[in-house]
Amino acid sequence: MHFVTKFLKKTSSAGVELPSELCYIIMSPVSISTFYSFSFVPSIIQRVESWVIALNLKKMHLDGSIPNGNVPAFKVLEAITTKKCGEKFHLESFDPLSDSFLKYAASQQLFKTLQNQYEGILSSRREKIISNDSLCRLGCNCNLPGFIHNESFVPKTWVVHGDRAGSFNLEEEVVLDERKMYIRGKRVIKKKVVADVVEALIGVFLSEGGEMAALSFMSWIGITVDLVNTPYARELTLQPEKFINIQHLESLLNFSFYDASLLVEALTHGSYMLPEIPKCYQRLEFLGDAVLDYMITVHLYNKYPGMSPGGYWLFWGFGRNCPWMWSVTIFLSLCAWAWVSPV
Repeated sequence: MHFVTKFLKKTSSAGVELPSELCYIIMSPVSISTFYSFSFVPSIIQRVESWVIALNLKKMHLDGSIPNGNVPAFKVLEAITTKKCGEKFHLESFDPLSDSFLKYAASQQLFKTLQNQYEGILSSRREKIISNDSLCRLGCNCNLPGFIHNESFVPKTWVVHGDRAGSFNLEEEVVLDERKMYIRGKRVIKKKVVADVVEALIGVFLSEGGEMAALSFMSWIGITVDLVNTPYARELTLQPEKFINIQHLESLLNFSFYDASLLVEALTHGSYMLPEIPKCYQRLEFLGDAVLDYMITVHLYNKYPGMSPGGYWLFWGFGRNCPWMWSVTIFLSLCAWAWVSPV
């Protein structure tokens, strides 16, 4: 009896290899179709994780910056998903709108706060605000890179939570509101990707909550722009009626000007600098260029929803090309009132 017990213990751990042709799997009562559906589990859980990441970003960082508005979590997920992921949605859908609004907001802020600076300095200051380096730095300060989806999902590399997680070294990091986040590993994300995500989030707030929501988010991320309360007092003492026919120009433009000296400034070329007209149109051109870009983009975004970014840029180029602007100027007979040096 003792010999039999030892023999069973010895053979119980032994394995036998059989040809696959002689074997079959008994799945009853689980059908083959049900077993096949298990292969979708990694993809389903990955999608749920993506939604949770978007919700956490919205709840931890963004809720406090939305005045009277609510941004759907799906839009946040779209803004943090790059085209490299291979999804049907990605952040490039917000690129034209966010890019034009960021340029417009920064231009108006600089135009009001730097009233004595020329167009060249204003353009240089604006470039520093909206450059990829600046946006990337602001995004990193708000821990945005950790929320970015920049890689396509590969089911083979998926890790079952609670199973093999012990084989990975998890780093603990405390984020806002004393919440803890566990990092499995580090990755490299390009500056432009982080900058694009910042722009896309601005576009999300703009499209879902309006300009005030977008400005609130920009303030949270570190771009202070006040389009309402920033004062703008012109120090230019000029009698515009000596240089232009105000009533005639207002009838052509179908607009009544509160400060008609702006008309003189807008019609004065840089080559025509006189003590009576100390400023030319360059500052107004700086602001008007940004306003025109934004207005055209908003019109196209509302009229053609779902258009690809390439389509927006194509229509946008047609809407502000020089021949078209020149024809409008001729049609309104504004050239006759322009102040340009004959030399």
